[in-house]
Amino acid sequence: MKRFTDQNYYELLDIPYDATQAQVESAHALAWKTYGPGSLTAYPLFSTEEQVLLLKKIDDACLVLRDIPRRKEYNESLTQADSSMIPRMKETKSSPPRLSPEEILKTEGITGAALSKVRELRGLTLSEIADKTRISVTYLICIEKEQFEKFPPDTYLRSYFTQYVRALSLDPKQVEDYLNAYDRWKEKKESSRRSGI
Repeated sequence: MKRFTDQNYYELLDIPYDATQAQVESAHALAWKTYGPGSLTAYPLFSTEEQVLLLKKIDDACLVLRDIPRRKEYNESLTQADSSMIPRMKETKSSPPRLSPEEILKTEGITGAALSKVRELRGLTLSEIADKTRISVTYLICIEKEQFEKFPPDTYLRSYFTQYVRALSLDPKQVEDYLNAYDRWKEKKESSRRSGI
């Protein structure tokens, strides 16, 4: 078996060349569980320095393989470096190209529906995000369906939204427009309430 330093990202994560983003995320989580700090598996196999390098390569593999444009470039670099890779990569099922999370948000705007698509692209369920963030599934549904009237108080909402977005591996600053839309809705509601008095 090749040493991790000689393995490509697919070999390192032990996934096929046509692995979905959900498979990449799952393999990344499993690799961290297997070789992360305190791992009994990693202790006899790697020095501390090697373990740090291995975990960095595992993280790099996940970052590249879940980003469609970067993955395409990486695949091209693999086939250029080793022409024997071409048949193996062609053997994988060809699936229609999917938009990256960034492309979804750019194309559809920062909406609850777009965030829901990003979550599905990441292979995450609402229950998994709820487990990870300790936010009620009900509030997560409200975020994705833009049910502004059911949102918790602002202090909680901003914290919940930030945690939700981070669980999707997005930068909260990248999706500020969503909260801006909520603020506009709130102002409009307040204005309507005042004019009705």
